[in-house]
Amino acid sequence: MIKFFKPNPRVTGNGCSFSYNSKDQSFWVNFVKQSSWDNGKGKFQVGPDKKANAKFSATEIAGMVQAMDSNKSMKDLGLNGYHGYEGNTTTYNFGPYIRDGKQVGFSLGLNQTKDGNKKSFVMGFTFPEARLLREYLLTALNKSNTHAIENSFGEKSEKDF
Repeated sequence: MIKFFKPNPRVTGNGCSFSYNSKDQSFWVNFVKQSSWDNGKGKFQVGPDKKANAKFSATEIAGMVQAMDSNKSMKDLGLNGYHGYEGNTTTYNFGPYIRDGKQVGFSLGLNQTKDGNKKSFVMGFTFPEARLLREYLLTALNKSNTHAIENSFGEKSEKDF
């Protein structure tokens, strides 16, 4: 798991983590909103209205890496950042992080509606943080692909179609 926390005195910060579950080869992104600012430190308390999580496919994670490598947003690459199930939706986009007209890194925005409750999160990554994230995601993708290869030996390809 890799974690990023961006608290601020305005109490508008977010925390974000990326994880890979080797048991089911799933990729997860979790967000939490900052809850307070005390003595120069941000605090993050997890409550249902202050958190969101989303499961991503290997292709979606590869899209985030591609966005970094090409310095474009996933939308600009033609990648649809949408999940929907039983009226609940999650939309997301990963791409260049622009502040005051200048690129300062990359960002991930996530909007989630569950049971009629809407939540929005944005996490900006500086260029060094984006590099760490890219390497983490590539390592997780490698583990996922290794698992797929190791579990396909001896199988006939027509079984999967």
